[in-house]
Amino acid sequence: MDSKSKRDIKVVKSNSLVQAKYRLSVQEQRVMLLAISQIQKNDVISESKLYSVYAKDLAELSGMTLPQAYKELKAAALKLKRREVSIYEQPNGKGIHHSVMIANWVQTIRYIEGEGKINLRFNYDMIPYINQLTTEFTEFFMHSIEHNAFQMSSTYGYRLYELLMQWKSSGKREVEVEWLRDVFDLKDSYKLMADFKKRVVDPAIEDINNHTQYCAKYTQQKTGKKITHLIFTFGLKQQKKEKGTSKKPTKSDLNDPKFLSKHARPGETKDQAIRRLKEQFSI
Repeated sequence: MDSKSKRDIKVVKSNSLVQAKYRLSVQEQRVMLLAISQIQKNDVISESKLYSVYAKDLAELSGMTLPQAYKELKAAALKLKRREVSIYEQPNGKGIHHSVMIANWVQTIRYIEGEGKINLRFNYDMIPYINQLTTEFTEFFMHSIEHNAFQMSSTYGYRLYELLMQWKSSGKREVEVEWLRDVFDLKDSYKLMADFKKRVVDPAIEDINNHTQYCAKYTQQKTGKKITHLIFTFGLKQQKKEKGTSKKPTKSDLNDPKFLSKHARPGETKDQAIRRLKEQFSI
């Protein structure tokens, strides 16, 4: 198997799951994202299918030592089985649930000691939110030739990155503070706005700016004297650096070898160049 640190890693989730209420540790986020990234668009999966996540891939992607990755992977295996997610809407734009669906991410998970890997099966109720998605879904790259989002160190960075990617075509998203607190499953933590920004929002923004291909910032909006909304604005870092691609390429441009040869970056394959240009210009 090719090293995951040398290829694109794309994740696709239902918007309902992106906006669900849950909280995972950084290592648990990495494990789930690596497992979900293995699901291809036309795959038909069931609760019996196993997915494997390897300590060596986790080490390469996160920058940990291999012994530390073994330790973190084992710890994640012990906790992930008990993690819950609260989902308010059905997948593929089918509307809200009549009641909140609370489910576990996985039905079984096992750490294989001698092989340094986790084997897991997704919970039956989770499968529609990560497979056979036809509408109202979000896709984003966790790793490419340009960035490595697996090196984010804040669990809120992972969550906020997904939430912003839902609106990547506009580069702006306004959210209610209380809604964001609920989605992050903060309960009674960081109730003061100053603490919420210092411990949650600011580290998430720093992670996104340091480890993804996007640059993000936010402003506050008040209702009366109370800060009630945050307005995030973000865009690709490369947009200001690209030469000769200020004009949106056409589909024929992306199929033109001369155009791709001119605008591809050193080390990029044809597919990587096409993917980057599509991402940059929302084609």
